[in-house]
Amino acid sequence: MSLWPIRVEPKNGELLSSWLTRIATAFSVPTSKFCSFSFPDFKITLKEIDRIYSEEMMTSIAEGADVSVDRVWQTSILSDESYAFSLRRGGGSDWIFPAMNISGKTSKGLAYCLHCLTSDKEPYYRKSWRYVFNPVCPKHKVLLQQGCPGCGELNRPLVQ
Repeated sequence: MSLWPIRVEPKNGELLSSWLTRIATAFSVPTSKFCSFSFPDFKITLKEIDRIYSEEMMTSIAEGADVSVDRVWQTSILSDESYAFSLRRGGGSDWIFPAMNISGKTSKGLAYCLHCLTSDKEPYYRKSWRYVFNPVCPKHKVLLQQGCPGCGELNRPLVQ
């Protein structure tokens, strides 16, 4: 893979899906189209990408973004496995908020701090917001929210 013509650095503590969404936005394409074009050999969805580890995919992202593979790995939830949580068979964990409706369970989408997102120069989702044991924003000391803050609709992303 060659370098992408537009570079977007991951933010400290940023979630992989958030970073890929910011990259896709810089290219003015939907995240799903960016991922299918950039990683045609990997058939995964955005809701799954934070939990899936593939050396080839991490290397591909690192080469395109011109960052180290270790830096890409740090944006993945799996980089916290073993000291923050353990994965169950099938890749799930009771300690990670589901990103979408999974196996009939209702999820309101990714948790977020509205104060962080509105005060960010460029909004992004923090990896720590995915963990159920971290329900409060460490910066603003407020409960994390899920769903659209305006209408309460489930799974409406704030960052596209």
